[in-house]
Amino acid sequence: APGREGDRHARPQELTAEPGLARELPPGALRRRLAPLLGPRRLLPRVEVERAYEGLGLLDRRRKTVAGAEIERARVRPPSRRLFADLPWRLVARGVKGFDRDLARLLARLEDRGLRRDDRSLLDLAYDACDVVPGGYRPAVEVPLAPDASAHLAMRRIHTHLLGVIRANEPGLRAGLDIEFLHDFRVAVRRTRSALGQVRGVFPERRERRFRREFAWLGRQTGALRDLDVYLLNLDGYRAALPPETAEALEPLEALRERRPRREHARLARLRDGARSRRLLDDWERLLADEKPPGLPPSAARPVAEVARERILAAHARVVRKGRKIESATPDEKLHRLRIDAKKLRYLLEFFRGLYPPAEIGWVIRALKDLQENLGDFNDLSVQQRELAGFGDELAAEGAAASAVMALGRLVAVLAGRQAETRQDFHRRFARFDRPGVERRLTALLQGAAP
Repeated sequence: APGREGDRHARPQELTAEPGLARELPPGALRRRLAPLLGPRRLLPRVEVERAYEGLGLLDRRRKTVAGAEIERARVRPPSRRLFADLPWRLVARGVKGFDRDLARLLARLEDRGLRRDDRSLLDLAYDACDVVPGGYRPAVEVPLAPDASAHLAMRRIHTHLLGVIRANEPGLRAGLDIEFLHDFRVAVRRTRSALGQVRGVFPERRERRFRREFAWLGRQTGALRDLDVYLLNLDGYRAALPPETAEALEPLEALRERRPRREHARLARLRDGARSRRLLDDWERLLADEKPPGLPPSAARPVAEVARERILAAHARVVRKGRKIESATPDEKLHRLRIDAKKLRYLLEFFRGLYPPAEIGWVIRALKDLQENLGDFNDLSVQQRELAGFGDELAAEGAAASAVMALGRLVAVLAGRQAETRQDFHRRFARFDRPGVERRLTALLQGAAP
């Protein structure tokens, strides 16, 4: 990484330890540039590379370098392996602008001696050699579907993708590497529950009931830690919301910030390694691999486009019906229920997006997303107030200073005010979603995918 921004030739920044979270990096350009990209994610080792090279140059009569190349020898290994694997020797060109013929002449001489030119990134070569895919997986549901495919086949494919996301996040969740492993794990579990609940009759009835119940249990186990993560992500914002002298009183929360996540992660790791959790995912994987399980109901053979149209229209109608009933005196609980219904509609649109033109389905999802953001913010503010009230009780029990407990009380009041503002904005957001044009485009889109 550059030592100064804009200076590509500055010396690389030395790291004295393996990098992790952005806030754990030493101050400097590397941290400044990586922090916005990483967010809460942890840097993890994917491949280790050892490289040696010999530089060659072609000089003109004035002994000026007009063309250059490197003969590179490298070996790589992923963190899971003990031994390195050698990459083929390669020739990397280092041209000088305006001297293309000289470069071609130098490369031709070197290639005559058996060296192969390869200007690909060394990182890409290392990834390919170790079968490493940057990113590892895509949490978004992007499953190609044929309109006339059976609902059973389509839902098997969708659930198999979701199970892959759950499996991919298990190691990071168990180790407590960063909060996004928990987030992606939790979202995949929630989507699985939603699909099982909204698209019924595509698996044997008794087994379908069992997996709805078990995935609901698994989702509940992650709730406390996710609520805590919502708090941790907003800790700096909490301080900024208070006067400096009051914000200083929140220092005792730093100890809770370190202690409680470790405790919750340890509990979740024990749960994940438990027999019930392992049996759930292993049995679910076997059912998804079975093309014709016994007891499959007749409705499982229905065309997926027909099922998708039916379920999406019903979910949309439910959101519109409940949203129109929200008034200034409506209890907060009904807004929370509407948030869940909107999320279910969003999941259905994402499950079946492979049936529809990307631009059209994307437009409908974006129209819903604006409303969802409002409902999600309202819920998060409610969760944060509840968490902070719990922190206050915990600090008081530990004998913390009264100023810390009072600062928490003031912060809860600030968040309550923000929640009231978010609620006032609901009607504007809902009116934008509850437009005739949205419903017309949605209906036309669903009809267009008819088998």
